[in-house]
Amino acid sequence: MDNASVSSNNIKALQEIRDLPVALLKPAFDVLIPADHAPTAAFWAPYTDKERSIGMRACLLIWTITDFKFVPWEFQLEATIAIMTGKDSLVDVSTGYGKTLCMIIPCLLDPENLSMIFSPLK
Repeated sequence: MDNASVSSNNIKALQEIRDLPVALLKPAFDVLIPADHAPTAAFWAPYTDKERSIGMRACLLIWTITDFKFVPWEFQLEATIAIMTGKDSLVDVSTGYGKTLCMIIPCLLDPENLSMIFSPLK
């Protein structure tokens, strides 16, 4: 299989996740994401159904992109849910902890949307 077909398959898989009806998100999440990788029930508890669906869809996208190895950390999901629901988000973690993914996940969830990222260096 060449890189073009792998890339095409990934694009199709990501679009299928984006198009997955809300009613099927939790069953897909429960089947595809192992419990030891998934955020805890306590993490999801304070969120509305809409916010949980954003977070679960984000987990499924990252799980697929990383060849079924990783899901976002809870702080990445918190930031993503805030951004996707029009709220502000401040992420304060050390270098190498995954702040960039907080900017990428919303783009993966809604690739038609325009994102502008300002990143001060020193």
